[in-house]
Amino acid sequence: MRLIQGFGIGLALIGLILYIISLTYKRRDAWLDVRVLKTFHHFLRRQPWVSIFRWLWPLGTTPAALGLLLLLAVYNLRLSLTTAFVLAITMTIENLIKRAHARPRPFQALHDIHMLQPRRPLDPSFPSGDALRAWFLALLVPLVLGSGYPILQGITALLTSALASLVSLGRIAMGVHYPSDVIAGAGLGLIASGAVMFFLPLSLP
Repeated sequence: MRLIQGFGIGLALIGLILYIISLTYKRRDAWLDVRVLKTFHHFLRRQPWVSIFRWLWPLGTTPAALGLLLLLAVYNLRLSLTTAFVLAITMTIENLIKRAHARPRPFQALHDIHMLQPRRPLDPSFPSGDALRAWFLALLVPLVLGSGYPILQGITALLTSALASLVSLGRIAMGVHYPSDVIAGAGLGLIASGAVMFFLPLSLP
């Protein structure tokens, strides 16, 4: 249990570092953010990549996160409730940050970036809530489903992390997020999942 708590602290620290790094987008000379966006967008908007990203698009949405939390409740109701509580707080913080930064979406600010997502987003760009939810659940699902089976946890973590990476990359490819948005969202997701792991003893029967 202490090992998991220590891992949670480590995840939270990594997440904090990622979030701080993402704030460099506000620098006037932060041209790399736009350069990486355009490179990924113009290459990955082609087939079959764009079809894959559109197919995976629901995995970063709030309904998908809530549905997955309901499934996790079958395995451990108390841990699922703790996870839902932490996610709700983190998403509230994310919305406050969005309002504070009010960053336009790439397809709104750049003429050569096109919106390819199935549904047009209406909220600001920074940070990415989709990346937040994807990485938050990617790190906690293996903890629940593979409980007591380290090998199963490792395999599940690889699969969920790969999916979270594709979901995050897809947001850039579909022109709805800058790389820094995704990094910030992933950072918040790591902080939140680290918090759940740290308080894990309170969530177990």
